[in-house]
Amino acid sequence: MGTGVVTALVSRRRISIAAGVDWRLVVYGGALHAFHHPPVGHPVVPGVGYHPRHAQRAWRDVVDLLAECLPVTE
Repeated sequence: MGTGVVTALVSRRRISIAAGVDWRLVVYGGALHAFHHPPVGHPVVPGVGYHPRHAQRAWRDVVDLLAECLPVTE
């Protein structure tokens, strides 16, 4: 038995598999919330932090996913 996010992910996985939905989950180890946004002169918030390497990886993953799901045809 899980709680919180883990339970939600397991439940969604079971529903998605039953419905035949293709899905993926990517976890960027060590990345905090809002890891894609560089700091912009505001106070440091605990649990929030820019991670440049993961930001680049995440952006590449988004572009790849869009290319897969929305291919450009000429």
